[in-house]
Formats: sequence, C-alpha cells, structure tokens
Amino acid sequence: DDVNFYASFIKKFETIYLRPLNVDELKEYILMNFELDNETATKFAEIFAEYTGGISAVVEIFSSYLSKIETGLLPNSQIEMIKFEEILNRINLLSKAQRKILDILSLEQEAIEIKILSEFFCENISPHLDELQRLGFVKIENGKISIAYKVLKNYINETIDLETRRKIHLNYAIIYLNQSNWEEIADKILYHFAKAKDRVGVEKFAEKGIEKLILRNEFKKAIDLCIEVFELLPDYLKESFTIKLADLNLKVGNYAETINILSESEDLQGLELKSQAYFHLGNTEEAVEILKRAFKSAETLYEKVRIAVKISQIYASSGEIENAFWILKSFENEMIIKLLLKTETLGDFYAGLGIISQMKGIEK
Repeated sequence: DDVNFYASFIKKFETIYLRPLNVDELKEYILMNFELDNETATKFAEIFAEYTGGISAVVEIFSSYLSKIETGLLPNSQIEMIKFEEILNRINLLSKAQRKILDILSLEQEAIEIKILSEFFCENISPHLDELQRLGFVKIENGKISIAYKVLKNYINETIDLETRRKIHLNYAIIYLNQSNWEEIADKILYHFAKAKDRVGVEKFAEKGIEKLILRNEFKKAIDLCIEVFELLPDYLKESFTIKLADLNLKVGNYAETINILSESEDLQGLELKSQAYFHLGNTEEAVEILKRAFKSAETLYEKVRIAVKISQIYASSGEIENAFWILKSFENEMIIKLLLKTETLGDFYAGLGIISQMKGIEK
C-alpha cells in the first residue's frame, strides 16, 4: 500500500544520504558546485574522499571553506590544515566520555574493535557511540570503529596533552596484551609501548613485534617501528636492531640508506648487507672489497664458504667467469662438503658451481 511504499522509500533515501559518498559522486558534486576542469575536479574529489571520508555533512562544510578561496591556487598539502569552525564547535559540546572516545581512537593507526575500545571504560559506551555516529564523527563497520575522516583525527590527535597521550598508549598496550591472540598483535603492543616511552615494554616486545611485521611482509611499517623504538632499546639490542633496520631497508630498495645505517659496522652480517647494497647500486668493485673484508673476519668454514659464494656470484654477474669459477672450485673437497651437509650454503655452492661451469662451457 501507499504507506508501506513511502516508508520504504524514505528509509532507502536516508540510507543513500547517510552513507559516505564515493570519489565519482564527490567529483560530480564538485563539478556542479565549482567552476573547475575535469582533471582538477578529479584531484579535489580524491582529496575530499581522503579528508572527509565522503560524509555528506562534512563535505558541505569542506565546500563552504573552499568556496571562500581560489581553489586553483590551493596546494593539496594545505587542505589538511583547514580548521572547520562548525566541527570544532560540535566537539566542544561533546560529553567527557564522547571526547575520551575520540582521543582514544585518534591514537590508534587503524580502526579498532568496539570490544577493545569498551575496555577503556567502566560504563556502557553504546549510547555515546550512537551519538558520535549520528554526528558524523565516527565510522562503525563490521564491529570496528574509527574516526570518520582524516582532518578530524589529526585535529583530535594534536590537542591531546602528553600525559593523557602516554596513558592512552599504555592502556592500549596492556589491553592488547590481555587478549587471547596477543602474539598475533605483538606489533601493536610494541607500537603502543614505544609511544608510551615504556622501556620495559619495548625491551620485552621489540623482537616479537618487528618479526610479526616481517612475517606479514609489512617491511615499511617495520622500518618505521624500528626507528620509533630504537632509542628506547637497551644497549644489548641496539646492534642487532641496526642490522635488522639495514636489512629491512635493503628489502624495500633503500640501498643508500642501508649503507648509511651500516657506515660504522664491521659486523659480519652487516658487511654482507652493505656489500649487497653496493652491488644493487652498481658498484661491484666496492661490493667485492667489502666481502673480502668479511671473508678475512669470518671465523668458521661455513661463514667463509657462504661469503665465497657471494663473491663468486658478483664476479659471474660482472662477466669475470674465470675468477668466479676458481673461487668456488677451491672449496670443492670432501672434508668441506661433509661440514656443509644439510645447510643452505651447500645448495647455493653447488648451484653456483653448476651455473658458472655451464657459463665456462665445462660439462658437469
């Protein structure tokens, strides 16, 4: 009947209006409201999406500011600095619990489970979450919650005093640590201990946290976290973390930074990583010289063969096949082979010898 039809229509309309607008819808909105060319409109649509979360009410506020300036002259980097009076006025009207929720959310890197957020409070926070969602401050999806758009998150973050910030980070670390899956989120625990400047927590979770990121191939995130925790590490961990940081930079192709990190290192592993960095930068001569130093300082036969294989590989890649061949050939005897049994180095040794022999035209 007509009543049911209109009721369902209104519900559908509210759903469409309340949901975040996507980039294409934002672009259409911008073209309708601003005299911009298609390319500029696309750029601003992407900026709107990033900084407003596509929330309709916030887009309107954002637009009112853009209408007061020459949009063509506004660098993208300044968008984030825009302060919205309307939004700030709404923040001032929030309850203490609602503002605390925003403070907590602003200090986490990503959306968090509502059950985690609830552990910060001794009261039922559901009514507060409903109100924050109604005001457009938070997004709730699949049981997770986050601040709705980047500008608001940055503003909230900047207004938290140091002591409150430290306490929130410490509470995050403790709450995560008390979860049954705490080993899977060791990187989060480490991050928050580091942000809280808690040296004991950092020492306990430094290796676990970084390794968890490495296992997930999140190398850039691991680099940032290594840098964050480094000054909080006890002295006995700093050398191994220097190597770890260099290795991570090597993995993501930051070869010059790898060399810079290891500038003072004469550690065997450090020399090998530094050699790889020089090789990737095309300086094979320096790469070989560093490995020669490493070969001299190597204490075990296993280490010497491993380094010899690497020197041979560099020679072979540079076309010095004869040198590459005889370096490996000099280690091919029964005693050495027995010592290397069941090691990766033995496989690398024979693989290298086989390939280089083929390059020489020798039948194996």
